[in-house]
Amino acid sequence: MRAKNKTPQEWSAIVSGQKQSGLNNKAYAEMIGVNVCSLVAWKRRFKKETNDTQAPLVEVSIPVQNGALSLRFPNGIELQIPLSLGNTQILTFLNWAVRQ
Repeated sequence: MRAKNKTPQEWSAIVSGQKQSGLNNKAYAEMIGVNVCSLVAWKRRFKKETNDTQAPLVEVSIPVQNGALSLRFPNGIELQIPLSLGNTQILTFLNWAVRQ
């Protein structure tokens, strides 16, 4: 199958295979019969997509006090989230705080 006919899912498997193989881009591309430039382009694309969608890590302070989870974000915002809230409401708070 020609490289331009491969689906993104196929390229995802190829990129994962290259990472696991321990081979450099050129050697792996030659081994499986794909164009090295296409391999590198797809690796960049997946990396950019991952970076665009990956939320930054935050530090969670424990223990829970007064029935609330205390979160302090790198941007200085501190949240006290009542444990009585549902998952959807907690995710809404977290998404808001990360974007501030």
